[in-house]
Amino acid sequence: MDKATRALAQRVADLEKTVHRLTQLINAPREQDEAGVSPQDASNKERNSTERKPKSSSQVQPSPSNTNQTKNPWYKTTEGWKTCAELVAIPFAIGYAIVTYYQWQDLRRNFETDARAWVKVQYGLPAVMSETPMVIVNVINFGKSPALESIVDTVFEIVESKNPPSFKFVAGHDVTVLNLIFPTTNNAKNSEFPVAPTPGNRHLTSTELQNLISGQSYVAVFGQVAYRDQFRKQHWTRFCTWQSYAIGPNANQVFNASPCVHYNALGDGNPPKE
Repeated sequence: MDKATRALAQRVADLEKTVHRLTQLINAPREQDEAGVSPQDASNKERNSTERKPKSSSQVQPSPSNTNQTKNPWYKTTEGWKTCAELVAIPFAIGYAIVTYYQWQDLRRNFETDARAWVKVQYGLPAVMSETPMVIVNVINFGKSPALESIVDTVFEIVESKNPPSFKFVAGHDVTVLNLIFPTTNNAKNSEFPVAPTPGNRHLTSTELQNLISGQSYVAVFGQVAYRDQFRKQHWTRFCTWQSYAIGPNANQVFNASPCVHYNALGDGNPPKE
């Protein structure tokens, strides 16, 4: 084969290569389009992947017990201030109740003190001493309501000048019961009674009379009244009086009678025991 033929054959071969390369370049975009995924296929793949994907279990949170409860601090909520006000008000309410109770007790005590019975004792000692002396005791209610079940213990005693009264309710002393003493504004004599020398309604001896006149002794009358008022409360009044019957140069005799003055008193409850 000559050179011309070989050159032609080489050109034909190069031309085939060129055509083949052009054919590949032309067919490459088409193959990519064919190799691409269509929208329908993509949708199918997504559906299939979704179907294959395991379902995730959704955890449902429990609803709060109080749907009205907020996450705000207590001082920014009405319920918080309401609770705080209640905690503050409770001690004040208790204190007010205690104060009111004591005020009521005080008012009641003042009313009973003003409306109750009050008892005092007046005496009528003889102006001149004799063998049969009698002392008139008058129990007076100067309160505003009757005195109930009054018991009067009285002692008429001859005391040596240097001694105080004995203040002892010896056997045979006078005991008088007054069931009802109405209040009075004057010195009414509706509750008076006589008391003879103790013990018993005895007469004075000549020696006792002589000692009284000479100032060696004096007369003391003491006792107590126990009674109840209309409020059924017990009260008592203690009383004591004394008198000298010394005459002549012995009239200025000194007597130990100051304890008799201090014996006078009053109080509530049962009478004190000497």
